[in-house]
Amino acid sequence: MMRQYEGLMCRHDIRQELADFRKGPLLPKYKELVAFLYCHAGKKYPRKALEARLGLKEREIRACIRHARRNWHPVASSPAGYWIERDPVAIHDTVNTMKSLAMDLLETAHFMSKAATAHQHWSLWSKIVRNYESKQLSLPIQIEE
Repeated sequence: MMRQYEGLMCRHDIRQELADFRKGPLLPKYKELVAFLYCHAGKKYPRKALEARLGLKEREIRACIRHARRNWHPVASSPAGYWIERDPVAIHDTVNTMKSLAMDLLETAHFMSKAATAHQHWSLWSKIVRNYESKQLSLPIQIEE
């Protein structure tokens, strides 16, 4: 289901995601992941290590991390891995990184949208030009005297 948050369309409905975790097969793994990260707070664990430990796929690890963050667990991340961060300044570093990535994606989406619009117009004009050049289309010319 698509929902709109602050003018943006999001793939995930947060309430549906919460319901899925409450009744779904990821709930025990989610709890295990969060407990593991809290037990080893501050230590970075690569995604691959978490996948192997929990028997989850990359997409499931990301879903669990997203769910933990949305439930106010301070899960920080870097290319080195995921960890529970207790320093508010460091948490804000992760937040700023996430915002930067989001803005970069929005900017790219904006230009892709412009390209699609330009392509639509170009396709229309190129069709008119091709048809005119092949004499399949005659453009009316009015001459005023």
